Amino acid sequence: MSSLTFWSPEYWLPRNISWSDVPSKFNDLIYPIYFAIPILILRILYESFVGITLGTWFGMFEGPLKPQIKHHLLGGFAQYTRTKKILETFYRFSSYSFLFAYGCWVLHDKPWLYDVKQCWISYPNHTVDNSIW
Repeated sequence: MSSLTFWSPEYWLPRNISWSDVPSKFNDLIYPIYFAIPILILRILYESFVGITLGTWFGMFEGPLKPQIKHHLLGGFAQYTRTKKILETFYRFSSYSFLFAYGCWVLHDKPWLYDVKQCWISYPNHTVDNSIW
């Protein structure tokens, strides 16, 4: 399949709409970098201070708390050990739970949550609310 066939407007866009009608800004591609770097730093701090503390309280980690936190902050997050596996699972559970709850909160009053046909009204020119963006 050639690239012209793959990106054909007949497959992707409604009738009477071409790719030139769809707004595209190259600057939008920089946003993931702006979000990824702080999230990575927050993840390391969250795993270090919250994850190790809770793991010690629940008996998963032994020994004094401060040296474990210091070790994790100074490069332990890059090693693939039992501690890292536990902290990674803790972070994933926490972040997925938070994102699910936030998604429910944002979408609870939107009409397209209950009626999927609402998603396609004025496609591809519909607006995105600030709460979603």
